[in-house]
Amino acid sequence: MLEVYTYQVLVDSFGNVPYTQAGKPETIVLPKYDDAKTIYENLIIRVNSALSTLDSGYASFESGDNIYNGNVGDWIVFANSLKLKNRN
Repeated sequence: MLEVYTYQVLVDSFGNVPYTQAGKPETIVLPKYDDAKTIYENLIIRVNSALSTLDSGYASFESGDNIYNGNVGDWIVFANSLKLKNRN
């Protein structure tokens, strides 16, 4: 979710940014810039995929989660807010 949020802020701020090739610095030195609309569409897919793995009925990593202290319900709300913010 945080990676999606980070890309959302990048695209909101700068428009087209490196995305599909950005995570391969060892093989691609100058990644191509992706269209902002395409990035937003992929971010929605990624959020939906992550949401399908979250279940507020189970405990989470309380000691390692410095944002929501293991509250899965809060992560679900955060994920859905990313989707709302991404609507064009």
